[in-house]
Amino acid sequence: MSYYSKILTIFFSLLLLSCNKEFNSKEWQNTTLEDNLDKNNNRNLMINDLVENKLLMGKNSKEIKTLLGKPDLKDSTKNTFRYETFIDHGWNIDPQYFRGLEIYFNKDSIVTSVKIYEIKTK
Repeated sequence: MSYYSKILTIFFSLLLLSCNKEFNSKEWQNTTLEDNLDKNNNRNLMINDLVENKLLMGKNSKEIKTLLGKPDLKDSTKNTFRYETFIDHGWNIDPQYFRGLEIYFNKDSIVTSVKIYEIKTK
């Protein structure tokens, strides 16, 4: 491997690591709705850690609320909580893109799966 290839590999590895952040409950809960307008806010950087490391699996809804705070959307018909992590308005007053965390519970309110959702409105 050439010298420049090694430098590029190190650069891109560091870049990828900087795009994620280890989950921290206090920082997650202190992220405001206004913060969600910035793609690099704490919540948006932490959701990969929550999903990839399965940090929420097996917890009940009360434990989830303790860790993440009140959900932005609770859907009792689907047994899900949603936490928005990034909202992009583009050049419009209405949101063009949403990204967040969706948590699925079984009938006993235990987390069965967690996923990152992305919604483009236009």
